[in-house]
Amino acid sequence: MTRSKELKRIEGALETTDPAELRWAATECRLRLRFVTKKRGGGRWRSLLGRIEAALRQAGVDASDNPFLPSAMVVRQRSEKQQPGKATGKLICTLKVPSLDVNREDRFSENRQMSRVRRIVQDWLPETEVAREGASLTVSAEVRHRGNQGVRRLVLCRWRAGQSITEALERAAQHWDELQKI
Repeated sequence: MTRSKELKRIEGALETTDPAELRWAATECRLRLRFVTKKRGGGRWRSLLGRIEAALRQAGVDASDNPFLPSAMVVRQRSEKQQPGKATGKLICTLKVPSLDVNREDRFSENRQMSRVRRIVQDWLPETEVAREGASLTVSAEVRHRGNQGVRRLVLCRWRAGQSITEALERAAQHWDELQKI
């Protein structure tokens, strides 16, 4: 049966309030809901199912034994990748050292990202305080934004010349571990 014929039969069942036809309509709506998403007409089938449930109640049919009503429906959850505030697994390390004319931005998406950040800092950051003057380091994580607005950067730590680099990297590692638990 085509979708348009199904819809006509469902509308007819709603008009006549025949319990057998209403049960068939609930079954068909539930089957359709298995294969549609919100963008492809899921809302239409859910609203039809709600109207069918109301018509079954009006007809005096016990809705509790009908497994196809919205109370028994399983709602699709968002995937973990789409949840707001969830880390995507990417770290961004921005290192600026004006005395050496270094301006780097490195992205890491593999395991052991924080150890790689430490290695880059050790390799590119000068050891003397004079050479470190004006240097800065920012370690950020890519995090899902609300809705369908993509990703944003969440700063895990900022370091400026004169501060302790090990404390800053420990703070970043701690924030990163907390983010991954979400």
